[in-house]
Amino acid sequence: YFSINLFIMAEEHDYKVLKVIDGVEIRAYDEMIYASYTPQNESDRSSSFKMLANYIFGGNATYEEISMTSPVVMKPYDNHQMSFIMPDHYSFNSLPKPNNSQIKISKIPSSIKAAIPYSGYSNVKIENKKIDELITVLSANNIFYENDFEVLVYNSPYKVFNRRNEVVVSVNFNDKVNHMS
Repeated sequence: YFSINLFIMAEEHDYKVLKVIDGVEIRAYDEMIYASYTPQNESDRSSSFKMLANYIFGGNATYEEISMTSPVVMKPYDNHQMSFIMPDHYSFNSLPKPNNSQIKISKIPSSIKAAIPYSGYSNVKIENKKIDELITVLSANNIFYENDFEVLVYNSPYKVFNRRNEVVVSVNFNDKVNHMS
């Protein structure tokens, strides 16, 4: 098949898989820098991508184009905030300042997260089903989790086939659990 991706996501943020339990990956993420937009209300939600895209396409103090990365992070628990992960070669201080004061740049500390994948287009019903599946696996394995579930979308909306999405959550994954087989 042939697909046209209008948004090419050049860089995918790395993580290290620590363990796989019943289809759930326990991952270690390094520190990241996010550019985020929090919609003011429900009708404003659809403009989140456009606001962030404007920033990386030059809507910043130096008119610099910043490479699009993958995945796009959505935080249902945080007023549906949407975030773009900034490319690794930027530091917090080297990123150009957004022209839009509603775009927030923040440093995200290194973390351990559990991830469950799914394909197709994401929606609230599927996301809630995956959150429930993730909770079931984590609870069955005595892995404590926060209530910070995020939806990661890896593909542009124009990609129809072989779409990649994940629901992730911060977990307390210690050496005791890490050494179980």
